[in-house]
Formats: sequence, C-alpha cells, structure tokens
Amino acid sequence: MPSARNRKGDVQPQLNEDGKYICLIDGTLLPATPEEGVRQEFIAILMNEYGYPANRLRREVPIYHGSSELIDSEGRPVRADLVAYADKVAAAKRDQGRIVFVVECKKPDETSGYAQLVSYVFSTNAPGGVWTNGTEGDAADTKFYRVDRTLGQLLPVTELPRADEDWGAITRRKKSELGKPHDIRRLFRLCNSKLYGRGMENFDYDITMDMVRILLAKIEDEAAPGDYPSFYITQDEYETAEGRTAAAQRVRQLFRQFAERHREVFPEGEKIEVPDDAIVEVITVLQPWSLVVGYEDADDWDVMGAAYEQYTHQNLKRQRGQFFTNRLIVSAMVEIVDPQVGEKILDPAGGSGGFVTAAFRYVRREVIESTKPGTPQRERQLDHAKNDVFLSEVSPRLVKLAKTAMLLNGDGHAGMTKGNSLGPYENMDPWIVSRCSRGVPKVILTNPPFAGQGDARIGEAPILSQYTTARRFVARENGADVGEELMPLQAPEVLFFERCLDWLDEGGRMGIVLPKSFLDTTQGLVARQLLFEQAHLDGVVTLHKDSFQPDTGVRTCIVFLTKKTAAERALPEEDYNIFMAVSQKVGQTSKPQFTDEVAGAVAGMVVGRDRMEGV
Repeated sequence: MPSARNRKGDVQPQLNEDGKYICLIDGTLLPATPEEGVRQEFIAILMNEYGYPANRLRREVPIYHGSSELIDSEGRPVRADLVAYADKVAAAKRDQGRIVFVVECKKPDETSGYAQLVSYVFSTNAPGGVWTNGTEGDAADTKFYRVDRTLGQLLPVTELPRADEDWGAITRRKKSELGKPHDIRRLFRLCNSKLYGRGMENFDYDITMDMVRILLAKIEDEAAPGDYPSFYITQDEYETAEGRTAAAQRVRQLFRQFAERHREVFPEGEKIEVPDDAIVEVITVLQPWSLVVGYEDADDWDVMGAAYEQYTHQNLKRQRGQFFTNRLIVSAMVEIVDPQVGEKILDPAGGSGGFVTAAFRYVRREVIESTKPGTPQRERQLDHAKNDVFLSEVSPRLVKLAKTAMLLNGDGHAGMTKGNSLGPYENMDPWIVSRCSRGVPKVILTNPPFAGQGDARIGEAPILSQYTTARRFVARENGADVGEELMPLQAPEVLFFERCLDWLDEGGRMGIVLPKSFLDTTQGLVARQLLFEQAHLDGVVTLHKDSFQPDTGVRTCIVFLTKKTAAERALPEEDYNIFMAVSQKVGQTSKPQFTDEVAGAVAGMVVGRDRMEGV
C-alpha cells in the first residue's frame, strides 16, 4: 500500500493531489477533516513508534453487544475510530475477542472520549483503550486506559503496549530495551501539553526551563551506570500518591546530580519547580524511549537536535534584542562557511545554541561519511568535533538551553559558557580563555543582538573604550583640529561585528547576521572600513523580509568574510569577486507559525563556499 515515508522509512499521513487523505491502513481516500488528520497521525504513531503493522489495524469498526450491533441515541450504527488487533487474522475478521485496544480520535476532550471508550470496551473483550485529540497545540493530549471489569472502569495507565507486548507484560524496562523515538517532536509537544494541561500556566513556573531540567534528568539517567533506569514510574506507583511522589523525587535527584557537575550554569538550589504530579506526567511520556543514541548515528542526532531547537523556539518568549534564527538560515550559513574537523568553531552571541549545534552536526556528518566505523581515525575526529565547538552567552537561561541542545545533539556541552563577549577577553569563562581565546577560532557563526528601535544600545564606557567602532571624530573648540571621543551609545551589532573580526584567527571564516542598514548607513561606516582593511568580503545575502517573523520585521542580511593574514594586509588591495544574492523564500510567513520542510529556504545560499556563484 503506498504511503509517504521520510528518510528513516517511517510512514507519514499523506494527502493526494485532490487534498484527500490516503489512509495509511488500506489506501482508501478520505475527506481531509481535522478529525481524520488526528486519526491518520495516530495510525502513523502506532506503526512507527509501537511497531503495529497496517494489517493489524482497522478503522471505522462496527461494535457489537452480543449479536446486536450497537446504535447511538439517534439510531446510527456505532463505529470505533480505530482498533488494534492481536494479529492480522483477527483484524481481517474484525474479531472483537482479539482486540488489543480501541482508539477514540473524534471526541475533542478527555471526558467525552472516556465515555465513548467505555461503551466500546465493555461491549467487547478489549483490555484497553486510547483517547487522543492530536499532538498539535497546548491543548493536545493522549491518554491510555486499561479496563478493570470488576470496578467497571477504565483506569489510566502509564504506557501503551508495543506490537510484541501484552498489556500485563509492561514492567520497568532495561535501558537496553528502551525504544528509539521516531517522532521526537511529538514527544516534546506532548510533554509540553502535559505540563500546561495540569494548569501550570496559571502559576509562576518557567515551564520551558522545567522541561529542559527534566530532559537533563533523563539524559543523566541514561548515561549513568546500571542496567535499569531511575527515570521511570511503574503502574503500581502511578496509582498511589506515595508512588507518584517517589517517582518524581527520583527525577529531581537525577537533575541535582547533573546540576552539581555544572554549577557554573546551574547554581546551588536550582531545581525542577513544577509539582510532582506534573513531573509524573512527563515521565509517562518519556520513559519508554531513549534520548541518548549511538554517537555515530548522525541522522538520529540531527532529528533530536532539530526537534529540541523547534521546541525552544516555539515556547520561549523573546528577550530584548534576542531572536531565534530560522533553522533553515542557520543550516545554509553552516554549509557555506563549511567548518572542518580540527577547526575551532565559535558563536560569541550564542543564544540557545542554534549555530554551534548545527556546525557540530555538520562536522560530525563529514567525519562519519569520510572515515570507517570503529577506526582510531574516526574516534579521534569525532572527539575533536565535540570538543571544538564554543559558545558564549550572557543569559544563564539561554546557556542552559544551549547545554541541553548539545547533549541532545551528541555532547559538546562543555563549550557552552556564560559570559559577556563584548567585555575584556581575560574576563570570559576560563574554558573559553584556555581553549578559544583571541586569534584561535577558525570559524565564527553568529546572529548578535540588534539595538533596533529600543534602548538596547551599549553605554558602558569600559566596554566602549575597547572598540574603534565606538569612537567618533569631533571638531575642536577652535574649529581647526579634528579630535576623537568615545560615543555615549553604540549599537551592539556593530560592536559584535568588530569583536568577531578581532577574535577570528587569520585566514578564518565568518558568517554573521546583521541589520541590512549595516551595508549602507553612516552608523556602519567604520565597521565596513574595518571589514575591508582586515578581511576579504566573500559574500552578502539580503534575507527575506519574513526571516525573523513573527519576532521582528527588521530587514537583515548575512555577511560572509575571510580574515586576511598579516602578509595579505601588507599587500595592495586588488579587485576580487564578491558573491551577492537575495533570499526569495524562507519557509515561514509573518504569521506566528513555523514550517521547517520548505524547499529553497534561501535562494542561492545552498551552495558550498567553493561554489559561490550568481543566482
């Protein structure tokens, strides 16, 4: 049966050219209603995540009570949205005695979904059921139930059995038995929904940071010695207040262990703030899955890292002058600058780590594709890859996000540091000072904060005094002499450009996002003069007007350059070609949405640095 598949071979909901769903079970064309979208999405989840083949699933299944088909209050036959059977023979016969679980997709809330499931389950021999209203949005949720026929109830349970498991066989899995999530975005969205769904938005909790802390606890657990995880909750624990507290406390302890090793970012006393019941709900989502995969599994790391970056982008409120760079732009910039194994890579205005994680994935993929598995050469190069990425960011919150991003991308988190990159070099984090100091980084990729129209300009004299771009010429009192004085304020993007140019090694390459005004206004004049004195301008790309929507409509560009060596600076300047392009597509609009599968993200940018040519 034809179905859409991604590069990992997973099935995905598919629309035909007429806008109808092609059912993943039997290929039937179905109207593209929101309810059908939820059902097709959950069919894909059952097939990809839980291993149920299409021949064990059926949709719109008649439900019988004895020999009579059930009808609703309006006299219409009752149909279960989706049914999973014990085997393909039972599915073919629609054998009510061999049902594994029934799925209700069309009831919009858990209460009505539960009531519908009760009517299905107690009319059949089904041992369990599922209610889901999808995975998109803060209200999206999925609940699993197991039947208790003695009590005449459906009881919430922590997990759904996989295709090769029975309901009663689900126990505390070994770490080696944890599955690989096929749709990590779904897991992150579901965790977020579980937190918001418990009313946390009405309290003074930073839900995004608590989600990060819980993820770090999960990673800490998977990386720790021992066959069995501590990040778990059994069904018996789930059903008692004492058990839920015990499970939550295990997760809190795992985060404390991680935080103790990283006090430079997680100060004493920092903890998971949300209540125990909220932690428990996230445990039920994540406990069947492994978030730490084989170091060489570049595809899995790419998916994991991208999902985390999208999660943080969509759930963090913007900070003054700081915006999350469209991942398509980040990927294009990394490909053009083309970082290599052994080169130190730096983002001095790192935010949540988008550039460094993308660069790390890029270098790792190059290593994996160019070396043989298990060889010392590959091991050494992969070790270089994770130890050669560096980030400096003034916000402790964003450094935490960046560390988590690197862990979800395959480590390298030690290079994610807190510091003011505009201050003196010697005042920066010791890790940066000792390993990526002035003149060391061979690659700089960054999107510094912009002043915009607000009050984000830099006014501290000790900082401004370090920069040529923070000085201006003035006439002396006699009108004859021209002197120089420190400006009272300067835009941070101008200072960051000068700092990056100074920080970069000779012969090093830089890609930096700047306001379009940098190219043609007097404010950027001194910086442009420094550029041509100290570097070769390799290319300029004017970005699409929606590149940073819905955060800001500031028009932006990307400047690519290579820093001259001392010998090159001593030579007379000669004419050379400069690549110039205009972005035609960016994969999003000015509305608050994000589409990460749009082809042609930046016209003319998806070319290697050696192939920069006109578009």
